[in-house]
Amino acid sequence: MNRCNWLRRGGAELKSVCQCGDVSAHEICTLASARIVHKNSPQESSEVRSLFYVTLTAVALTVLFWLPLWEGGGLIGGDTYSYFFPQKTFLADSIASGELAAWNNRTGFGYPAIAESQTGVLYPPNQVFYRIFEANGAYVANQILHYVLAFIFTWLYARSIGLRALAAVLVALVYTYGWFPPRMCLEWAIIGGTWLPASLWAAESFLQSRRWLWLFVLSLTLALSMLAGHFNLAFITQLVLLAYIPLRLWFTAASLPEETRALRNRCATGLLTAMVLGFLLSAIQLAPTWELRGRSQRSASANTGYGHLPAWYWSQVVMPWKWYRADVDLDRVLNENLPPGSAMTNKVEAHLYFGLAPLIVVLAGIVFLRRKLFSRRIIFWIGLGIAALLYTPGWLLPVTQYLPGFSFFMGPGRYGIVVTLAFALLAGTALDAISQRMNLLGRWLLVAVVFAATTADLWYVSRAVTNVVMLSDAPLRHVDESPVAQKLAEFTGPTRLYAPGANLTNILGTASYPIYLGLGPAEYFDESLSLPAPFPLDAPPPADQLAAVQKAGVTHVLSGQSLESLGWPMRLLWYGVDPFLHRAWARSPNDPLFLYELSETRGRAYWESPSAEATVEIETYRPGHIVIRAASEDGGVLVLTDLEYPGWQVDIDGKPAAATTAAGLYRGVDVPPGTHTVTWNYHPVSLYWGAAITVVTLLLWAIVGHLRYWHPGRFNYFEKQGETP
Repeated sequence: MNRCNWLRRGGAELKSVCQCGDVSAHEICTLASARIVHKNSPQESSEVRSLFYVTLTAVALTVLFWLPLWEGGGLIGGDTYSYFFPQKTFLADSIASGELAAWNNRTGFGYPAIAESQTGVLYPPNQVFYRIFEANGAYVANQILHYVLAFIFTWLYARSIGLRALAAVLVALVYTYGWFPPRMCLEWAIIGGTWLPASLWAAESFLQSRRWLWLFVLSLTLALSMLAGHFNLAFITQLVLLAYIPLRLWFTAASLPEETRALRNRCATGLLTAMVLGFLLSAIQLAPTWELRGRSQRSASANTGYGHLPAWYWSQVVMPWKWYRADVDLDRVLNENLPPGSAMTNKVEAHLYFGLAPLIVVLAGIVFLRRKLFSRRIIFWIGLGIAALLYTPGWLLPVTQYLPGFSFFMGPGRYGIVVTLAFALLAGTALDAISQRMNLLGRWLLVAVVFAATTADLWYVSRAVTNVVMLSDAPLRHVDESPVAQKLAEFTGPTRLYAPGANLTNILGTASYPIYLGLGPAEYFDESLSLPAPFPLDAPPPADQLAAVQKAGVTHVLSGQSLESLGWPMRLLWYGVDPFLHRAWARSPNDPLFLYELSETRGRAYWESPSAEATVEIETYRPGHIVIRAASEDGGVLVLTDLEYPGWQVDIDGKPAAATTAAGLYRGVDVPPGTHTVTWNYHPVSLYWGAAITVVTLLLWAIVGHLRYWHPGRFNYFEKQGETP
């Protein structure tokens, strides 16, 4: 193709066209005028204005639904203080100290935080928010941001497939506030769910324009969904795309441009390649997680049916008044009516509701529009929604448990996110078609009534079906006032607290036991290792647990009652009201807490067979770097009561040494006689390999972008022969 031909018609043409001797000044002016007119077309200006108003609507809805959070409050309940805040405060502390939060040394005996993934160490918004705000503010701001983004991305996708702006708003409302608010206790729900409509928007935009930029956006959205920290919704997003791409190109292709239809195979190849590159972009997260997966409790077995949606509970869609009442204990009802041997579930995982007004709109569309409502595109989404709905009860688990990916995740009820999006699109399509048969006043009135009714309905349900409460005074804001934290800080050396309430006391900056991890090292779930057993807040720990507690290096014990009668070798350090812990546990000020220091414990480091003069002193203790000064006349195995895990390297006096596993889970190293400096460093090879793959993939995209910008005529894979890019 003659270079001047495509320069006259292309995109970066104006700065290059003057170099072509056979292009007239008239042609240059014509080209420039066309570009300016295109950029400022009324249609584009209208779309920008619509996007601006949609953004305002998205923000306003977060104020309506989460006003106490906007006012500086916080969340409590569900997994917030037992799971997410212990991770997020560790992330915030690591960022403040200038370290990568690769290893969490607070939960139990430690675990690879970057591999467990729900900390979201590498997720860009986390890196921004936890630098700007304190932990509670960052956690809240992150969720609010993703409610706004989910609303906008859903609207953009609905617009890209032809829905009018007001109908697309209903789609965004039903998707964003139908499925996510009851799951507010699960941070990963809204964060992961944001990238499903974003990925669909990127894929659809590519099919409409065949621009390489949208392939990069698709890769980026998929990578972000995996960096976000919970792979279940990312996996569901990928499944939806794998169904969407071929069916859009071959089943619903009539609405695509002729050029796209003529290049179906190439477009499909481009989209699938972009998906693969999305995996490679997130390799820095996936590689460590894959390593942990092979060493976790899920490598052997997992109850994948947990969190299913019983088929009889589908009735909540049409009869919310039967279930969403204060006098109905949904968790009890859901599990009482399960067949014998069925996996447990709960009201959050089993929630599926779209609002009654959208349901009425859909029924009206079916009655009055009939076949006109059911375009091939809507038939596709109905089919996909039905398939996802049939998966939610767990009926297909006996088959899918043998398929790649499915066996790794619990919660078949989470496929309800696809059902919700499908129904939202059906409701938006019905509203669009019905409203176009009305005059302008009737159209606006209908949309206003449906939107207001749906908002009120979903607002009520967000309060009726939830595991969290919004507090104006977040407990997390009182950590600095904690006397327990102050007493632990006075201890010489690292502390490990044996306390009720898994993980919560990690927030105080101490290691604690017992633990709660969604994906954790298998050692924590191995009963043969005799780890300390959990105990209730207002009951003493089991008396026979003393040996296990001392062996685990526990230095302190926290309880809701006096433990003087327990007979353990310990002394009372403090008792009273802790401003943080009492709020987090919703404990009455009349019920004090008791903190004890345990003696005759191994502590964080000890000699396996100590001589009379053997000593151990921990000089430096950071998450990924530990320095121990050890002295012994006879030498022997020096044990660090932290988890042995790939990536931990040890040297003695600066020379590499061979690490061993002590007592089935701790780190050990054979130290010669004398006084030595033993240093442990965490250098996870899986992280480095993943980082290398991510960087190479970014460079690949940068090269493609460079070539497309400077040499567009040479990258015309998605153009018909003889067509300009």
